[in-house]
Amino acid sequence: MKKFIYGFILGSALSASIGAFSAGYFGGTGYIFNWEVTKDGVTICEDPYIWESTREIECD
Repeated sequence: MKKFIYGFILGSALSASIGAFSAGYFGGTGYIFNWEVTKDGVTICEDPYIWESTREIECD
């Protein structure tokens, strides 16, 4: 049970930080080409726009 809880906490922390990492990795505000935003296996949009200052992803 401890391994499950540790894994859950680690997974939550990694998933929360991936947005900030991708914005910094790709050079800040702008489009991320050849990326898809998915939710529950369904593609919501392609080539999202990243706002570095607010850490938001915008789909057109």
